[in-house]
Amino acid sequence: MTIYLIGDSTVCTQPVSQAPVTGWGTPFAVFFDSTVVVENHARGGRSTRTFISENRWRPIADALKTGDYVFMQFGHNDEAKEEQYKARYTSPDDYRKNLIRFIRETRAKNAHPVLVTPVSRRKFNEEGVAQETHIEYSKVVGEVAAECQVPMVDLDTRSRELYQSFGVEGSKSLFNMSEPGQNPQFPLGVNDGTHFSEYGARLLAELVLDEMKRLKLSLLKKVAFSLAMSVPVSKGQNARNIPKDTSYNVGRVYTQIKKEFPYAIPVKDELPSGVTEQRNIVYTTLGLTPFGNRSLHLDIFKPVRKGKFPALLMIHGGGWRSGDKSMQVPMAQLLAAKGFVTIPVEYQLSLEAKYPAAVHNIKAAIRWVRANASRYDIDPDRISISGCSAGGQLASLVGMTNDIEIFEGTMGNNQVSSAVNAIIDIDGAINFMAPSSLNLSRKEDSPDVAWLGGSFLEKPAIWKEASAGYWATEKTVPVLFLNSGHSRFHAGQDELVGQLNEWGIYHEVHRFNVKLHPFWLFHPWADESVQYMADFLVKVSKKIY
Repeated sequence: MTIYLIGDSTVCTQPVSQAPVTGWGTPFAVFFDSTVVVENHARGGRSTRTFISENRWRPIADALKTGDYVFMQFGHNDEAKEEQYKARYTSPDDYRKNLIRFIRETRAKNAHPVLVTPVSRRKFNEEGVAQETHIEYSKVVGEVAAECQVPMVDLDTRSRELYQSFGVEGSKSLFNMSEPGQNPQFPLGVNDGTHFSEYGARLLAELVLDEMKRLKLSLLKKVAFSLAMSVPVSKGQNARNIPKDTSYNVGRVYTQIKKEFPYAIPVKDELPSGVTEQRNIVYTTLGLTPFGNRSLHLDIFKPVRKGKFPALLMIHGGGWRSGDKSMQVPMAQLLAAKGFVTIPVEYQLSLEAKYPAAVHNIKAAIRWVRANASRYDIDPDRISISGCSAGGQLASLVGMTNDIEIFEGTMGNNQVSSAVNAIIDIDGAINFMAPSSLNLSRKEDSPDVAWLGGSFLEKPAIWKEASAGYWATEKTVPVLFLNSGHSRFHAGQDELVGQLNEWGIYHEVHRFNVKLHPFWLFHPWADESVQYMADFLVKVSKKIY
């Protein structure tokens, strides 16, 4: 069986000189078993009219045999009315006729035609909503599909949904977009919202495969390799079937505590005046993982006014296995209103990846923020990190391992420093081996055992390596500790504070006299926490401690 792909530059196999630009037909070809040959005849700049006039279609029509498939995606060049592209232009009526010709001549050989709507360009309105870019020509494809009873892959709609799921900034990773000096093929930078990066092409190919499943094409029997369960389907989520523990969330915590703390009020996700937001920006792409193509995201909240602001990356808690970055958003919004750029960060939880993946993720996020500082009004010399509970442990470990190579990972922007200027640890353990943290009778599914890949008796070196306190030195950055009334959640802190005192490193310790671990999720403690954090960050950024 042969699958023929005909179309334009968004489908074709690109020359090496255009790398990393990739058409979706390139990764699409690897999906099938050895009984299938995929011939990609798509060419850049071609419309249905020029594909026929240049004699590109006739050899395909002559070679077709029973059972073959022809996937046809045109439109970008057919609709091009600009003066420099007028040789490509095809009117909607002629576009319709040409598609019908492809279908008729394919069926004449007992082969199967499949229509594909033109893939959407990247275009967002001021509200961050992905816009249609092929209204007229996609409509024609739909009409021809209905008229001729041909299966249709609606790549226009599906691709636009994909861009929306990544957001205005995150969707740039899907396209041929780079800053000056980032890509030797485009030394002056490039801002191409039509052609895809290798990553974008992979996801587009997955969308085509997912549409094939919807259409129940018999060709699916020939699929040997597929990442189709990895296609983004909702905002901020780009891989399916990742094991999830949803037990830790604000609603559930509130249900558990409201009887004992009837005056507690959950802090809401409400954007304050004078603050802008961008959510679900991709900061690194992990490529193929056991759960499909995987990207990690962050949110950015920043003051509207002009200037260069200190930045704070914020790491959520949940025992390294539950929770998500949305739990940091309310505090991030409140801090942004006080003059900081705040950045809740997504990282891989233990059900998906064990230690040190989360550390590598967060270091990559810091590097991304520093590399993109000018775009978001961030002062690259004033970047700090905070975290709550397990996130506090991670923030401390990340901050106390500044410039230590073994913790960096290789998840992007490795030429940029991941060092931070200050640490805020909110009820997060400093030492896994401190008496109030270490428990030799822990079960194998205990959060720390599950994250570290084994018990202390099985992995003592890892338990020590993951303990932030062991990495503290005379060069450790300033630290703010916010503690609940449960001492076990800040195990090892007293020893570290003693070292910081000895070394003359600025630090603050504030204890809330309440035995409520996630106090930062609720008023009145959230307001006080935010004020402590803001005051500390001002002191650190101005070095007035």
